[in-house]
Amino acid sequence: MRLRNTIVLAVLFILLGAYIYFFELQKEISKKTERLLSFKEEEVRDIILNYPEREIRLQRDAPGGWRIVHPLEAAADASAVSAILAALSASEVKRAFEEKPSQMDLQDYGLDKPEVRVLITLTNGGALPPILVGARTPVGNSVYVRRGVDGGVILTDASILGNLAERDLYNRLNKQLADFLEKEDK
Repeated sequence: MRLRNTIVLAVLFILLGAYIYFFELQKEISKKTERLLSFKEEEVRDIILNYPEREIRLQRDAPGGWRIVHPLEAAADASAVSAILAALSASEVKRAFEEKPSQMDLQDYGLDKPEVRVLITLTNGGALPPILVGARTPVGNSVYVRRGVDGGVILTDASILGNLAERDLYNRLNKQLADFLEKEDK
């Protein structure tokens, strides 16, 4: 009788393990994280970064590099531009709320006067919805974002600010000495 009980318990344990594996764990794997924006870096043609005091426009160069076209004409640091695009494409939506925020709500989230507004144009002529980055959360590990001018308020990781909040134009310039020397020889 004890052997029979042991076999029954073993079968029940195996069935319970199979249930957990096939139904519960697969739900976790199948959950897809929603991205703030969905695009590939090579699809991007133009980036406009609107800050309260300045606008920076970046444009893809023919050989694959990037150029600053406003407020001055100069070669852009390709790694800085790639970091901006990587931050935007990798940002996940942690939480979405305030589907139709009022003006007071926008003030609470720092989205009435965003820190930066990002506009991306694709090579096919289409444009991604503008991203408005507002204030950090009280804890500071997340930031309030709005996708499009009519979108709701979204919470995403504050690391997005690391690349977008850099307002200094000098840090976006290409600083390779070889490029300067090559142009000087011409």
